[in-house]
This record gives sequence, C-alpha cells and structure tokens, in this order.
Amino acid sequence: MRTGPLVKVTFFYGLVCFGVLMCCFLLIPLLLPQIFREATWTVWKEIVHTLFCVMAVCGGNILFTHFYFHEAFGSDLVLRFLWWTFIVSILPITLMVLLRQISLMKTFGRQAAELDRQLEEVRSGTQEGPSTPDSPKGSSTPHRSGEFLYAVSADNYVKVFYTGEQQLIRSTLKQLEESFQWNERIFRCHRTYLVNLDKVVHISGNAQGYKLHLEGVGQMIPVSRSLNGQIASLVTRPKSLPKRPGDL
Repeated sequence: MRTGPLVKVTFFYGLVCFGVLMCCFLLIPLLLPQIFREATWTVWKEIVHTLFCVMAVCGGNILFTHFYFHEAFGSDLVLRFLWWTFIVSILPITLMVLLRQISLMKTFGRQAAELDRQLEEVRSGTQEGPSTPDSPKGSSTPHRSGEFLYAVSADNYVKVFYTGEQQLIRSTLKQLEESFQWNERIFRCHRTYLVNLDKVVHISGNAQGYKLHLEGVGQMIPVSRSLNGQIASLVTRPKSLPKRPGDL
C-alpha cells in the first residue's frame, strides 16, 4: 500500500478497536451494573472481561476486513486476526492491569487511612474493657483463658487464635461463626476468616482491599471487598460489651 491508503486503513482499524472497547468498558457495564459492581468484582471476572474485549476487537477487525477488502470468511482469516490481536493486545492489557492496580491501591489506601484515623479516635476516647466475655451457657464456642483474636479455615478444621495460644478444632468456619452469634464484635470479614473487631489496632489497604492488623498479631486479616462498608461502620464503632441471650 501507498502511504495515503495505508494511513486511511490504519485509521479505520483504530476506529473499530476504539468503538469496540468503548462498548466493552462503558456501554456493557452501564447495561449490566450488578455484574460490574466494584464490591463484587473478582479476578476471574477481570480475566473473562479482558478476554471478551480481546475477542470483540478481533471480531470487529474481521468484519471490517470482510466488508472493506471483500475478503471471504474462513479459518485463515479468523486465525490470522486472532494471532495479530493477541500479539498487539499484550502491551495495552499489561498497562491496563498495572494502571487498575495502582488506582485500586490508591483508593483503598486512602480509605483505609481515613478508617485508621477514625479507629485511633475511638481507641483513644474509649476505655478498654473485656471485648470477648465468657460464652453463654450452652454455647459450643471453644473456651480458652485468653481472648479470642481470629480464626482461619483450614480444610475440615479451623485454627482459632487466642492471646498467647491457638487451637485446632474439627469444625467449619460457619459453625464457629454461629457459636459466636451472641457477640456482634466477632465478624466474618472474609470467606476464610473470622475476626474480633475489638482487637483491631490498625487498618491498611492495597489493591486487593482492606487489611486488618490485630493487637499482638503479625498476620494481616483480609477483608472481602463486598464487606468494606460493614467493616467501616463496625470497626470504628465505640467498643461495648456484646449482649448475651437473656439480657433483654
């Protein structure tokens, strides 16, 4: 091709790519807001959406080639554009992922810093008291002399961590959560973690979301993005003894 026609065709291919990507990133999320909610967005959704965008661009370029150059549909045309689209998309996809990670890191870092400030105000203005009193009569909650810190699921077992000791029990995290239902400060913050919110001393954030730092614990407790709002309201609430059954 001469320079003039080459620039023209290149512009058209770029226009096709731009139009398809605008539909993928703006129109489709607008039409399907529940699927694209930030709180419920997961890694596999990101992968599927990225692959869909690449395939959509490939399809748009194939259609343009067919109608503009009158090239017949066939396996040769499809495979050729699949390969070209894959090669060309590596760099922009990498940049998009990095930019998104940086954006999420800044967002969650800023929100976590504000929560941390509120938490510090609550801690400095509230007298410390026993955060997890003895479980009510008949409760199946594991009993230890130390206060409950957090629990993490481990296959068919649950590791329960107390101040100064830990216990491995044959149970599910859901069963353990139910045994603590009388204490609203024991919160299921993640699919595999149960945490004592009264022991949270610091909140940090990265691209994956909030991280809870507990008193005397090196392990950071992750928070599911869908629970960010609940954690924000609960962890900055002044501490109080939980109500037990029969207190009303």
